[in-house]
Amino acid sequence: MARVLLLRAPDDARASAARIAALGHEPVIAPLARAEATGRRIAAPEAAPLIGTSRRAFSLLHRHDRALLGHLPVYAVGPATAAAARAAGFGIVTAAGGDARDLARVIIASRPPGERLLYLAGELRGTLLEDTLAAAGFTLTVAVAYRIVPAEHLPDHAIEALAQGQLDHILHYSPASAARFAALALHAGLARAAARPSHLCLSQAVADALAPLAPIRTAIAAEPSQDALLRLLAC
Repeated sequence: MARVLLLRAPDDARASAARIAALGHEPVIAPLARAEATGRRIAAPEAAPLIGTSRRAFSLLHRHDRALLGHLPVYAVGPATAAAARAAGFGIVTAAGGDARDLARVIIASRPPGERLLYLAGELRGTLLEDTLAAAGFTLTVAVAYRIVPAEHLPDHAIEALAQGQLDHILHYSPASAARFAALALHAGLARAAARPSHLCLSQAVADALAPLAPIRTAIAAEPSQDALLRLLAC
């Protein structure tokens, strides 16, 4: 049995921890951030398809906005975001393969050029999706639906587990979270301790965000999905 540090926000960590435990490992939950709704009401362009790159865009959506937008088709970055959209009451949902590049490909292939799209986004986000769709002739209206509030330090139990060499693996799901972990570990004087466990990363971009901790052992999921990431626990 391996001890696995899980750095996800509490709402994500519970489900991931259950899956890790089902694989016979011990999850150690140490959130580095929490998500909260911005509280801003959304002014939707008429009949604009929706884009979501995080399940929080839908799970934190105000009920007024759910009622306003629920009839619109949704393009979700992956299966988890698609499931959150359906749970929020959206009936026409298309899931891409799990990353922004594939989501852009699906939209470009299925929507008419020049169409207006409504992007339910986080306050901090990458620009790849927006840039790719704009270059393809789409007009995006961005509605900032949620924000991520980062932790100011590693939780005490995570510091202790790292310092005492009690962790076998650390799971990293996003570049922002990985970068935050690297910064907080360095601030806590745990650079050497952080090199002991293996760092299992959802993508190369996530692994790159851990560069300040080098040299460390990293492994990258075969595809950007939690299933592929958790398969690394068997390696």
